[in-house]
Amino acid sequence: MSNLMDYMDWRGDVTFAGSPFSEVDNIILAMTSFVDFSGIVPPELNSKPVGFSAAMKKYARVSRERDYLGVLFPPEMLDIARRAVECERYRNIGLVGFVNQVDEAELMQFAALTFILPDDTIYVAFRGTDDTIVGWKEDIRLGFKTPISAHLRAVAYLEEAAAYIDGGIRVGGHSKGGNLAMWAAAHCPDLLQARILGVYNNDGPGILPEVLKEQSFLAIADRVVSFVPQSSIIGAILEQGPVCRIVKSNAHGIMQHDPLSWEVLGPRFVYLEERSKFGKHFEEAIKHWIYSMCEEEKERFADALFSVIDSTGARTLTDLSQAKIKNFNQIMKAMRGLDKDSRSMMLRTILKLFGGGREVKDKT
Repeated sequence: MSNLMDYMDWRGDVTFAGSPFSEVDNIILAMTSFVDFSGIVPPELNSKPVGFSAAMKKYARVSRERDYLGVLFPPEMLDIARRAVECERYRNIGLVGFVNQVDEAELMQFAALTFILPDDTIYVAFRGTDDTIVGWKEDIRLGFKTPISAHLRAVAYLEEAAAYIDGGIRVGGHSKGGNLAMWAAAHCPDLLQARILGVYNNDGPGILPEVLKEQSFLAIADRVVSFVPQSSIIGAILEQGPVCRIVKSNAHGIMQHDPLSWEVLGPRFVYLEERSKFGKHFEEAIKHWIYSMCEEEKERFADALFSVIDSTGARTLTDLSQAKIKNFNQIMKAMRGLDKDSRSMMLRTILKLFGGGREVKDKT
């Protein structure tokens, strides 16, 4: 079955004047934000845009040092941008506002890129979680704390882009980037919301239920769409908006998070009527786990987990995956060093995650 690479082979020579922006264009641009354009695309949103072709040529000179994205990200992900720049449809896009910030003190990992399209609209892409431990710590907080630091940074970035660049606005991202897109669109000023044409959450976590009820989200809800593969794990976290499309993936389990596995037909993804049995089961389990804990329990669990991770000295997931025996010994030592209440909290929380789904399933 066709995927987004086939879409570019089929539609790559068709300009936006000949065929309007599609949901597949959205994921192609969202994944292009994973290219490390540091020193190539200026971070200032009022700067002169850099042509996509020129940016990728400069990136090719430094790609050997920058192509590695971490233990969880296949290098083929960067082939999306490499293929896109060969297409007439994308090569004349302008790039501006590339930022990539990791702040350990603020517990924030934030990256974004703005695309200026030939149809006089812009696409603001928020990148998902990278290989840093800081980014994954932030993701854990995402499940119970709002707003997180990256939420506030995303709103500020979107407002700045809107101030300097005219035209309609689309906002999107993959993984955590999709969550940031939803949050930023829901919490930006009314005049900016009026310019937003679409918001795309590509298999990212949803948002807390109370946020879905806020007037600021309701004002933008009709333009928000979430794409979640049938057995998605990441997209099962928290609540998606009212429009959630189940996308057919040819991969299994967590590997469905990779958009290269999503099936495409024409300018759209291939949709399914419902989630897989595994997807439904996991969604019940994760929501039971999150909603069955009070705020204090969630905070204590996060603090205990962070102390265990910090005990290894790892700064990235790659660090954590290396010297496995050494890290395992450090983790066990750190677990023993937790106070009795913290150890008990971690055990209860893990049991809720892995046992909660069965409990919910038995009641249905």
